Amino acid sequence: MDHLQKAASELGYELDSVQFAQQMDAQDPLASLRNEFVIPTVEQVTGSTSDNGAAECTYLCGNSLGLQPKRARQRVCEELDEWGQGGVTGHFRHSHQRPWVSYRENIVQKMAPIVGAKPMEVGIMNTLTTNIHLMLAAFYRPSSQRYKIMIESKAFPSDHYAVQSQIRWHELPPNAMLLATPRPGEHTLRSQDILDLIAREGSQIAVVMLSGVQYYTGQVFDIEQITAAAHAAGCVVGWDLAHAVGNVPLQLHDWNVDFACWCTYKYMNSGPGGIAGFFVHDKHADNADLRRLIGWWAHDEETRFDMTNDFVPAPGAAGFEISNTPILTSAALLGALEVFSQVPLQALFRKSALLTAYLDHLLRTRVGSRIEIITPPAQRGAQLSLLFKSEPEFEQTFAALSRAGVVCDERKPNCIRIAPVPLYNSFMDVWRSEEARLRDMEREWAVTAEGGIDYYKALNVSPQASDEDIRDAYKRLSRLFHPDRHHGAEQREWAQQQFHAINRAYEVLTDAQARAAYDHLGENGIRTSKALGHKVQTRRDLLDAFEREARRQRIEEIEQWAQSKSKISVDINTMHLTSISLRSGRLKVRGYKSPLSGLFLKHSFSADLAPGLTGTVTGRMLSQGSLCRGNVIGTLKYTSGPQSWASVSMLTLPPHMLIFKAAHQPTADRFISTEVIQHTLDLSTPPAATVACGQQLSDQLMGSLTMRTGNGYALGPFWISSPIRSSAKPSPPHLHSSVMLGLTANHGDRGKLFLNVGAGVQNSLLTASYMREIDSHFSLGGAVTLVGVGTSMPREFSARIGDTADVVDTGKMGLGDVIVSVEMASTIDSWTKVEWKVEFGLATGVRATATLHRLEHCIQLPLLLTPLPELVVALGAVLLPVATGLGLHYGVLRPRRRRAIEQRMAELREQQRFYLHQQKRRAEEAVRLMAASVERSRDVARSSGGLVIESALYGDLPFDLAAENSNALQAALDRFRSSRSALSATDEPRACDVTLALHALITSDQLVIAAGGSKHSLPGFYDPAFGSPKKLFVRYRFRGALHEAMVRDDEALAIPMKAHIMQCRFFTSSARRLLLHSKFMDFANQQIKPVSIGQLLKYRRQPLSAENILDSVAYSQAELPVRLAKRVISFHHLPFIVGTNPHIARVYNQYYEAFDQLHAFPEIKDLDAEWEFTRALERQTQLLVDVIPAIAQGFLECKQYMPREHRTAFINDLIRSRIGLRVIGEQHVALSFQFREEQKPIQEDVWVGTIHTRLMPARMIEQCSHMVQSMCEMHYGTAPSYYIDGDVDESISYIPSHFEYITCELLKNAFRATVEFSSLSDRSAHPPIQITITKGDGYVGVRIRDQGGGISKANLRNVFEYSWSSMQESSDSHGSSMAGMSMQTNLALQQGVGGPIAGLGFGLPMARLYAEYFGGSLDIVSMEGYGCDVFLKLGSIEGSIEEKQI
Repeated sequence: MDHLQKAASELGYELDSVQFAQQMDAQDPLASLRNEFVIPTVEQVTGSTSDNGAAECTYLCGNSLGLQPKRARQRVCEELDEWGQGGVTGHFRHSHQRPWVSYRENIVQKMAPIVGAKPMEVGIMNTLTTNIHLMLAAFYRPSSQRYKIMIESKAFPSDHYAVQSQIRWHELPPNAMLLATPRPGEHTLRSQDILDLIAREGSQIAVVMLSGVQYYTGQVFDIEQITAAAHAAGCVVGWDLAHAVGNVPLQLHDWNVDFACWCTYKYMNSGPGGIAGFFVHDKHADNADLRRLIGWWAHDEETRFDMTNDFVPAPGAAGFEISNTPILTSAALLGALEVFSQVPLQALFRKSALLTAYLDHLLRTRVGSRIEIITPPAQRGAQLSLLFKSEPEFEQTFAALSRAGVVCDERKPNCIRIAPVPLYNSFMDVWRSEEARLRDMEREWAVTAEGGIDYYKALNVSPQASDEDIRDAYKRLSRLFHPDRHHGAEQREWAQQQFHAINRAYEVLTDAQARAAYDHLGENGIRTSKALGHKVQTRRDLLDAFEREARRQRIEEIEQWAQSKSKISVDINTMHLTSISLRSGRLKVRGYKSPLSGLFLKHSFSADLAPGLTGTVTGRMLSQGSLCRGNVIGTLKYTSGPQSWASVSMLTLPPHMLIFKAAHQPTADRFISTEVIQHTLDLSTPPAATVACGQQLSDQLMGSLTMRTGNGYALGPFWISSPIRSSAKPSPPHLHSSVMLGLTANHGDRGKLFLNVGAGVQNSLLTASYMREIDSHFSLGGAVTLVGVGTSMPREFSARIGDTADVVDTGKMGLGDVIVSVEMASTIDSWTKVEWKVEFGLATGVRATATLHRLEHCIQLPLLLTPLPELVVALGAVLLPVATGLGLHYGVLRPRRRRAIEQRMAELREQQRFYLHQQKRRAEEAVRLMAASVERSRDVARSSGGLVIESALYGDLPFDLAAENSNALQAALDRFRSSRSALSATDEPRACDVTLALHALITSDQLVIAAGGSKHSLPGFYDPAFGSPKKLFVRYRFRGALHEAMVRDDEALAIPMKAHIMQCRFFTSSARRLLLHSKFMDFANQQIKPVSIGQLLKYRRQPLSAENILDSVAYSQAELPVRLAKRVISFHHLPFIVGTNPHIARVYNQYYEAFDQLHAFPEIKDLDAEWEFTRALERQTQLLVDVIPAIAQGFLECKQYMPREHRTAFINDLIRSRIGLRVIGEQHVALSFQFREEQKPIQEDVWVGTIHTRLMPARMIEQCSHMVQSMCEMHYGTAPSYYIDGDVDESISYIPSHFEYITCELLKNAFRATVEFSSLSDRSAHPPIQITITKGDGYVGVRIRDQGGGISKANLRNVFEYSWSSMQESSDSHGSSMAGMSMQTNLALQQGVGGPIAGLGFGLPMARLYAEYFGGSLDIVSMEGYGCDVFLKLGSIEGSIEEKQI
């Protein structure tokens, strides 16, 4: 953990940030090993299709089954080929020099180092349990005195069964199985308890057989110590190492283990059911008393094929192998072992420790209060076992992880096992696993604690539902709860609430950005600013952007504090206030005299100057006695990575000094650092240097060596003969050379011991200290220091200011000193810490120091209690504050924290009580509203034999479908219903009847409720048992037969069961389509009524009035259906094969649905009706945003079926029409929102709907250039620079999204051409892109000049053709990339940024069409072999083109 914290500090990132995980992976020397494995995708492990389905899953289940090494497949295929090509000859002649007869040798040579054994001690055969039986057959020889086998009580069942059957085989009583059991209330075995059991029962134990790593808890047993103790008691010792091999370091030979068995499919990655391994110590190689079970292959290989019946065992473990080696499973193991051979085992185990520590940290800091990590920190490998406090929370968490593509292991009723394997797991895997858990918890909090709704459950769709599924669900439910379908004020009010919830869910789930934010952050994500959305391209980018924005808002206040650091130290001499003389037994109060003997102030500011480079300015001041000094220090620190950093500091005021510091950590277990101090003006004295190095000596012990040169030495004749040297002052004694050795040892989970021994020219010392955490908020420690003869006390003044010339003597030790100190630290809250330290010295008296830390600021009060070694004063200074601190901690702070938690929970319960009451009322009203419609539906379904919900109960149900028969189940139902009816008025039923609500969700005789989340958010449902596990019981009739089903709250429900479905019925709406088509023709035959730009701008004067809004909506309501109908009719003229293309058909259906929604509105006469129309118009406008990428994809696939000129004419008309539709629609929506002040207040009258009347082209171009430059760097790894000149302060009236789209398309072409031409022409650097802005009369001109090689004459005439792209020259086929390209283009065009760096050939034609739409132009001038000039002219909407018709 210390290494992780140090790495985080050096990298400048928080431990739980994604940037820290990414940087750790970037610096990981073992990261390339991941490429040796086949990583499943999210879709493969979840079985569901989603946006990230093609991404690699997060596989943290190596403790159950390791991933497939690519070499395993290769080796198995080689052996299959060998078998096919040579048959039996493969036993002795092999193409790859691996004859089958000696195949085992290839494996044991590689496996022996992993288990710490000699090759002759290792064998492979069978599977794990079979090998345990074979080993016990040889080593378990019970007698009347020794007959017991010792095993842990919670051993893996297979081990338990093997031992149990061996005892039965020998006809021994059950007590022959001796169980080692944890203490009551504990989950793991203590090592001392195991040793005590062996000592107590050792005379009766024949075999001790434990697990090297306990499969359930992940606890690593002390194999060496337990083996030695068992041998001392006369026992044979065997180990099951299934969870230990490849996971933790092993030395089986050196530890004198008798035998061991293990499987190889977990951390060894040999595949499911792979061949197992075993170990037999070579001391048993010639043991004739071992009555082993033998077979032909155990015969000595020299005479094995002589076929005599005189058995001669092969030496070592080979003499236990009964049958010949199974080649195919062994080949898979060989491929896996070859991966292990690529890396030192110690490096692998070090990375494993870091990954597990990182996982432990994330768990404890994020969800520590909701789980218990039962794996001991000091006894663990890769696995952590998480124990949940409730079974429902365990099930919900595991389901959430599974949905997110995180593969881990569950052990019911409430344990999840997670194992980051260092061979193929990364820090990002660990981070993603906890992020998935955190997202689920945050979303659950948003739904319950904040009274929100689950939007997926509100529409009864799954989180993976497509937009079409969401629209279908919305149509069905909105019709059911539409207020116009219900009569009476109260009914309409409740219907309006339900309709609003359905509408809200539809709005969120059909908005790509809002849905991504909701999926990732719940309700908080929707409220987070979406300003970052248009900068990204993929759904993953959207999630990351929203998370960054949410985290930025959470820590913004803390960051403002953390930018600076300060320290204040006030020295207080209490002797000036009192006269303490305990020898005389009196305390006298003196006359007042200022107790302040010194004041030290320090403040620093830091700033990031460049990647990895930090600048710091520090001011220091010290006042002591009559002397006052200060200095300003400037520091530059460069961090090259987690392993190395260096800094240079300079004292700007006298005494001038230059300080250089550097540190390097070549590996995880060693470091080296240096510090060099030079007086910049005193050349007579060489620099004083300090070098420190450290080495990890063991898992718990770190050693260090520190060497100081001091100032008392010379380097060559220059310093000896220097004229300055003769007059220089002698070096202070404490700066002479010295050497110091240090040891740091961890003691248990919370203790740490330090030992330092120093020797020098004039000083020597010995220091021992110990610090222990009492709990996570309180710690105590102590230290003892022995100071050698002649040592001087450190000069606080000179050390703090950096002055070695004028030293203020603060006291001498004389002939040595003994200093004893006691330290206490208490954490008040997350950012505040208080420390108290007392020092008792024979020569220095009693001193105390009080320190307050708050964020990066520190206040320190050193107190001189007495200059004499008064023991009673020291004890009082220790005992009184420590007792006070413990009292405050346990009596005030700790209870206060608990009360705060309990108060928060009480508040939450109170909030939930009101919320649940409201939810219940809404559900009851929803059921009442739907009752008539649902009853009619049930009657129809009964008459036709369809699906009918006869009864359904939801809540804390006290029965299960496991009842013996239907009569018993019916009796349980009757008892439950009678108990509900007998409840008093103050009691709340624990379940609710959801029969009608559930039937309302049936579609086409099918009822499907997706898994995940609680069902209480379904329409007509509520939570009748808050905080308790709930179930849904359904009794339904299908095809005349009665069936029953019951599922947990988060489980999926799909009825009728597949076995009950004989025939599916599908309903069409042909008659309705025919009727709607006639209406299309009526509208399509009407004339378009153009609107001028000037008319759109007539509302530029604020404030808007109701008349303005009604006037605007009247035009929109009359005009938009006509334009939509004409677009629909235009699709009818396409060739059949083009019109049936799925992309083009989808666009046709979008226009069709938009017309269907908008034309049905009655004439709008008031603001309420206008608002309803506006919201519908907003939704339909958003649905049309992805028209262009779909059309681009469709025509690219169908261009051979339609002449180019016809294709171009259709697309031009479609895009012009789309621009007009969106301008009219979005203009009214913007005005309506502006009128209701639901957007930010308009400042300085710059907005009129979607038109910005003071748009700054230079500012927009700067933003677009920066974004395109980033895209270019991401795509090519490099990008040219750019600069903007000309009339940069000019402004125009224009639609920003149009300007942004045009500019981005032009800049993308310029950046891409420059980079690619540099690569072709071997230019050493990219020439910059010049962007010039000019202002004319009523227009703005933009020239973009690049040196990208220009466009050939043959291509120049095609650049404005649709579906033509220069990228086609490098790829004849688009099939492999079109899916990804379409997605990126889709997202980009929605946000107005124009797609990826090279797209589908629609960029330039659309850019010119957008420019010309408002009277502008776009032209290209190319100089082939040099570059291009692009001339863009945009007319200001306000002024010269106000009469432009739309």
